[in-house]
Amino acid sequence: DYYAPGVGLIKSVYTTGDTESEISSSLSKIEQNISFVQSVRFFYPDINKNEIYFVDKDISFKTNDTANTIFETAYKQTTDESIGKVLTTNTKINSLHLNSDNIICIDLNKSFITEINAGSEYESMILQSITNTFGMYYGTDKAIITIDGGPYESGHIAMKKGEYIKVNY
Repeated sequence: DYYAPGVGLIKSVYTTGDTESEISSSLSKIEQNISFVQSVRFFYPDINKNEIYFVDKDISFKTNDTANTIFETAYKQTTDESIGKVLTTNTKINSLHLNSDNIICIDLNKSFITEINAGSEYESMILQSITNTFGMYYGTDKAIITIDGGPYESGHIAMKKGEYIKVNY
């Protein structure tokens, strides 16, 4: 492996048992301040029609961006006032990770519960919207939603530790 100061790995060379076979991989160019843009499907509840719908949004990642911050910002940005809110103003996505069982784990802060202001049916639709968004993005069919590291519990819904919601597009 060959490294350059301030750049990092620039070339790797692998030589097989006989010295005549060699596989080489080299850095071809360096680009700075370039974003990685992905189209992501965000799901939202419509309590009036009793259905969940989606909006495709382009989200932009730069080096050292965290997925939880990028998704949180994108979920809060709404151009259509008829779209049901999923994340409240003070809701934070504490963490996102795909566990070894291929279940996406989404940890939200307590503001999600205290600011949600929804009945049980609408709250269920919001949780399903979150599950569908992150399940589709991470390519899994199950999501565990927690609050500040503990099981999800509101005035309407209480989940046991490790209990998941199935993706339902």
